[in-house]
Amino acid sequence: MPHTARDYADAGQQVFAACRCGHVETMDIETIIFMLGEDFPLGTAMAAVSAELSCRACGTPRPAIGFQPPAVDEPAPSVVADRSPRNYAGRRS
Repeated sequence: MPHTARDYADAGQQVFAACRCGHVETMDIETIIFMLGEDFPLGTAMAAVSAELSCRACGTPRPAIGFQPPAVDEPAPSVVADRSPRNYAGRRS
C-alpha cells in the first residue's frame, strides 16, 4: 500500500477531493508532490490535506480526500473474442 506522495504517484493512484454538495475533483499528484514534497505521508495525513482545501463549487471547507486505483486498461481488440455473426458456407446465419 502506498504511503508517501511519491508512492501514490508511482503506483498510478489518483487523488480526489469530494464535497458534501456532490462536487468531486481529481487532484494532480505532481502538484501535491511539488507543494508538499515527495516524502509527505499522504496515506496517513489526509486530514491535514483536507483542512487546507475547500470545495471549488460551493466553498465548503474540508472536502473528503480519497484515492482511486489506476484504471485497468481494456484488453487489446486482438484478444477479445469475435462475437459477430458469420455466414459460413452451407450454414445460414
